[in-house]
Amino acid sequence: MSRSHSFSVEVAKNFKVDIALLLQHFSFWYLKNKSDNVNLFKNDYWVRMKADTLVEYFPYFTKRQLRYCIDKMIDLDLLKQDQFNDKSNDRTKWYSLTKTAKNILNISTDKIVTPTPFLSDKIVTPSDNFVTSIYKEVDIEDRYRIYIDFSAINFIIKNAKDRFEVFEMQYKKTIPDYIFFLKYYETKVQEEELPFTVNKLLGRLNRLALNWNTSSSKNNYSNTAIIPLTKPKRLN
Repeated sequence: MSRSHSFSVEVAKNFKVDIALLLQHFSFWYLKNKSDNVNLFKNDYWVRMKADTLVEYFPYFTKRQLRYCIDKMIDLDLLKQDQFNDKSNDRTKWYSLTKTAKNILNISTDKIVTPTPFLSDKIVTPSDNFVTSIYKEVDIEDRYRIYIDFSAINFIIKNAKDRFEVFEMQYKKTIPDYIFFLKYYETKVQEEELPFTVNKLLGRLNRLALNWNTSSSKNNYSNTAIIPLTKPKRLN
């Protein structure tokens, strides 16, 4: 898997590279959730991620190193930590940027989006990729082609573009609301914790496409329905 990570040089100079990398990571998801108006608690937007998932994003760090770095970021007043899990036995941690971090990154602190009836009370997966953000690589051929580095669709395109084009030729015109279908697929990838391999991801994509018309008619899925989003992976 070919993937690049970036960070602020100024943050790295002041706090070291590991903190700069993680601050960039959390700021990406913070801005994404703010744009989508999801994971809003205590008048701020939060990121929920398990330690194992963070290790997948940063394979050159151990889980212990990441835990230490996050604890240090909390001590430095760059991150704040809380829990908003539905189940009492779910100890997954939630993280948000502090005012200090927002000032360092020039992130506005003056606006909370008015809650919407469909998304504001939902906990969403960090792979939900339909959002504009200053940290996102954008390839706008169609509206749905707005990807983040960690999305399943983006991974397939980077590693098996020809096979994805064959999939689109077969299904794009036959699947009602194709954008919604891709968005739902991303939630299933996270929900089922699929490994990021071309065969696994494309296999799941094809199975979902084959069953989509039947499933959508049974469940009354539509682009105005509440998307059955999964709980994001966050740090324990």
